[in-house]
Amino acid sequence: MTLAAVACSGAVARRPVRTPATFSGDVAPATRAKGERGASARIVRIALARGAADARLAGDGEWGLYAGDGAVLAGAVRAGETWTLAADGRGLVARDGKGIVLPIRAGSVVARSRDGGVLSFAGRRWRGELWIAADEEG
Repeated sequence: MTLAAVACSGAVARRPVRTPATFSGDVAPATRAKGERGASARIVRIALARGAADARLAGDGEWGLYAGDGAVLAGAVRAGETWTLAADGRGLVARDGKGIVLPIRAGSVVARSRDGGVLSFAGRRWRGELWIAADEEG
């Protein structure tokens, strides 16, 4: 069972992330935030990992974890807190640094800064959103 991670940056409208039901290496086409034009409004998606055993996420400001449909999973994660996501069957499981386990039935999770801060994945910092999904093998 492995995970895939994608970073999304740009003028992102705060609405549910529409992702494929199973991750095949392709991501949904980039869209623009309503009413915005030009290159600065484009959303850029970058594949950060494929086939990873887990994903460690943190942020330098307050951030949250959301299901692909926009449902709040952990809405107020404090700056510096680390969560680890791992594949669990066809879903995901998230663990915080205190040992709290959050089973996630959805196949994908979005980490989003709540205050414009930077998120980190695998020791690198990223602006925007991070999308984590279990791939077709789990």
